[in-house]
Amino acid sequence: MDEDNIKDNATNRTIFTYGDNIGSVSLVDYMGSDISVVNSARVSFGVEKSELDRRDKRLINYLIRHRHTSTLEHNLITFKFVVPLFVRSQHHRHRTWSYNEISRRYTEKNLQFYEPLEFRTQHESNRQASNERDTANPTIAPQFIDSYISASDAMKSWHKQSLDFFAKLLAAGVCREQARG
Repeated sequence: MDEDNIKDNATNRTIFTYGDNIGSVSLVDYMGSDISVVNSARVSFGVEKSELDRRDKRLINYLIRHRHTSTLEHNLITFKFVVPLFVRSQHHRHRTWSYNEISRRYTEKNLQFYEPLEFRTQHESNRQASNERDTANPTIAPQFIDSYISASDAMKSWHKQSLDFFAKLLAAGVCREQARG
């Protein structure tokens, strides 16, 4: 299979990460290959290769094992992430890449909300953790809403109300950055 076919097949791949057919990671594009890494590692020798052999594969493993990673920077990968805001915040915090994101100032298309299929319970001692196997979908008491409702249904209702309120503010002439709160 030639490089163009590999690239064409790779760019059509999307992995759905949350089981909701919304959250996903897609390979959009890439530039470079293993031979790019090898050629950048051996640039000081003034030699350039077009095909990878066993020795080159050992070189790549050596470079990674010994953290000589500047040679990997000659390759580029572009991904598209569709993630909840809390995941996006972690991407921003721990980023080692450049990123752009959709701006609701310019489009209202495909506005989606993260609605977990299950709610995890909070870990007792670690404030940064949840219990993966201990899930819940509690009933919300009437003091917060008109009748008893599951947490997942309440969240869906809240998202719809929020979107409706956003639309009303826009219709009343409020600017987008303030309307979205």
